[in-house]
Amino acid sequence: MPEHVIDWTKKDTIKAHSFEIEMEYITHLKDLYRRLHYWMENEGFSDFNGMSNYETLYWQRDTPQGTQEHHIWWRAYKNPGMEGNEQTQFRWFFKINMRTQNTSRQEIMHKGRKWKMYQTNFVINFDSYLINEYADGFKKTTFLKTLLSRWKAWAYKDRTMYFRDQLINKSMEFQNIVKEFLELQQDREQPASVFPAGGKT
Repeated sequence: MPEHVIDWTKKDTIKAHSFEIEMEYITHLKDLYRRLHYWMENEGFSDFNGMSNYETLYWQRDTPQGTQEHHIWWRAYKNPGMEGNEQTQFRWFFKINMRTQNTSRQEIMHKGRKWKMYQTNFVINFDSYLINEYADGFKKTTFLKTLLSRWKAWAYKDRTMYFRDQLINKSMEFQNIVKEFLELQQDREQPASVFPAGGKT
């Protein structure tokens, strides 16, 4: 697990995990989209309005060469903790940027059938953050502001570390879901998926 040096008395937002995956691949982009969306919804992540509309940007461009480019941004939030006992003082935040370049339609033969796929250069950038929301209550008066740093160090350090470590684990699980779909080497063994790997079966 990566080590992070944190000044607990100053940071209200802590970066937990980050990764980038880039590869050229023939895949079914809609299947990847559905796979990631299904996982996030099943894990209880929501958009800023409490829904599951994570997409904040979808941009598509047709190039003169007959290919396409896409930019897709997702933003998702979750209060950690057991169901019905969420820790509202903390919030997990996923920042996911996906893009494709030189995307073109291809047909491949698989099990005696033709499948319409995409040849694409696919890149996904992922960052996760732990947001400490309890600090807002301390910023209402000058007196409470002076207590904030001591309160963080005394009362919330262990809980902050715990939910940060849980967020790292959840972020790596998401990373492995992407690798599973793209048939890359995974960091941890994953359970069998109900979605086809690479959209090929």
